[in-house]
Amino acid sequence: MKNIFRITALMVLCAFTFGGLTACREESSSDDGSALPVQKTEYNLSENGTTEYKVVVPATAESCEQFAATELVSFFYEATGVALETVTDAEIQLTEGKYISLGATSLRDSLYPDFEEAALGYSGFEIKTIEDTVIISGANDSRSYGTLYGVYEFLNRTIGLEFYASDEIFYETYGPSECVPLYALNFVSIPDIQLMGMGANTLVQDRTYMRRMRLTGFYSSDYCMGSVHSTAGYFMSPSDYPEHSDWFWTSQGLTGICWSNEGVIDALAQELISATETSDARYVFVTQPDTESYGCTCENCRQSLDKFGTPSALQLSFINKVADKVRAYYEETNPEKDLTLVVFAYRFTLEAPSEEIMQTYSKELSPHENVAVSFIPIGMDFQYPITAPENKSFYESMRAWSEIFNHQKLVIYTYGVNFHCFFDVFNDFGSIQGSLKAYRELGVELINEQDNLESTMGCFEELRIYLKSKLAWNTDSDVDALIEEFFEHYYKDASDTMLQYFNTITAYTSALFRERNLSTGIYVTLYDKIDYGTVLSLRAMLDRAEDEILHYKRSDAELYETLLDRIKKEKLTVYFSLLASHSSQMESADYQAVKSEFTRYCSKFNIVRWRENISLESFLAGLE
Repeated sequence: MKNIFRITALMVLCAFTFGGLTACREESSSDDGSALPVQKTEYNLSENGTTEYKVVVPATAESCEQFAATELVSFFYEATGVALETVTDAEIQLTEGKYISLGATSLRDSLYPDFEEAALGYSGFEIKTIEDTVIISGANDSRSYGTLYGVYEFLNRTIGLEFYASDEIFYETYGPSECVPLYALNFVSIPDIQLMGMGANTLVQDRTYMRRMRLTGFYSSDYCMGSVHSTAGYFMSPSDYPEHSDWFWTSQGLTGICWSNEGVIDALAQELISATETSDARYVFVTQPDTESYGCTCENCRQSLDKFGTPSALQLSFINKVADKVRAYYEETNPEKDLTLVVFAYRFTLEAPSEEIMQTYSKELSPHENVAVSFIPIGMDFQYPITAPENKSFYESMRAWSEIFNHQKLVIYTYGVNFHCFFDVFNDFGSIQGSLKAYRELGVELINEQDNLESTMGCFEELRIYLKSKLAWNTDSDVDALIEEFFEHYYKDASDTMLQYFNTITAYTSALFRERNLSTGIYVTLYDKIDYGTVLSLRAMLDRAEDEILHYKRSDAELYETLLDRIKKEKLTVYFSLLASHSSQMESADYQAVKSEFTRYCSKFNIVRWRENISLESFLAGLE
């Protein structure tokens, strides 16, 4: 990774302007006070409450470029009170004026003809300062958000902009007599993981928050198309092919498609072409049902399984044939079409074909250029990184798949939630960095993480989003420093106590699960295993956190309510354990008070599920 540093502005007197004294903030220093390799130019973005700068976008700007301009103008105004005007490149004289150019403008092409986009991918960007002009640009691709992310980085280094959560945004503020210097910023920034997709309900409901965290949605429509669990019913349904019942199979009540039938291959290719012809999706997921085994028993499949040894090899042979037909169509009709068909390495296809099989049948099985695999470690222990001994089998399987795809076409589908209790803290915080580093080293471009899509939740969801955003961009970031910074901004006066609570509950969970030889999986609960004394101790910490913000109730009532809500949201984890597992040990009055507050805050936060597909209402109805 290159170029990561933060601007910390200091007040100094810098210049006399228009006969008045203008205070400019001195060039930046790093968080530890050391000098940073950046210099101020002779130009100011604003001074004396005015600006000569304009924001330039292409005359045919993509929606992401337009949004980037809106964000730049909005946050600069919030910080300085100075309004930047937005114009198109068709409205300016290239040789006159001071500009901040966003995206593929004629200004960029004129001043910086050597701009290289090839390595930027979907999220990377370059910032180039040329005299009094700033060039900020991602790749020339309608699916690229690089220009937007470049704007956020520019604002971070100019006014200290930092996103911690949807409602916790930091930036420096400047008075009318202060100037905002233009720094000589010249760098390329390319994330370690190009596309980090998270499926938290909070992000799905607020795409602005998602973009500000430099994330994509789970199975983001900008990049992905297809079903999570089965192509049958999404691209191909038995009801659409009543005369071809032999194309489909059923197991455990779920339907799959035959991977050896030439009719299925032809039909699926046509279905994929129809679905993608007007779509910008890069990845099309051709998936399998959530069953324990491949269920087709036709003679062709039996012979193929005998020949290849594993369903995963049969799947590769199948998808190569489908991909060839899709590619042949687009080579004639749209040669620029960038489309990859993705199959799952999941359950009965988790084990990669052996090296011997791949070599023996390389003509049939070697993945074609427009094919990728999505590795899904559903049974791993998430409190450890995938490289840990506890996850050895998953790591070895993932590496085997990566080898088959030459470390270029590996997609990751992972998890960030306990499906059996949304109120349990999913204790993966200590493994995020290690797993992301492993994914980076294997050339992973896209991660789809399934979080709680069904409901808002506590369990430090905002912290998880912040950490994964930061670490997906730079897997070498200091995790402890990121956590401390988050707590300081998000919980303010209660930050130390909330950090103590976080450290206590995660350490307790790890120790408890190790003691009981349990895996931190997606179906293992905590609320029914945590002892009553520990629950009371955790509750006391959160009570203390509430006391620490009490003084805001008079001095800043709005801030008090915000901080109180954040603490109460985490307190729901404790309350759920009390109500579900320890009601017999509680005093009646306390039980009723906890039940009342739990119900009220769940309603306030719009928490409607307590576990996968099961309503919170049903849980509340079962309480005394």
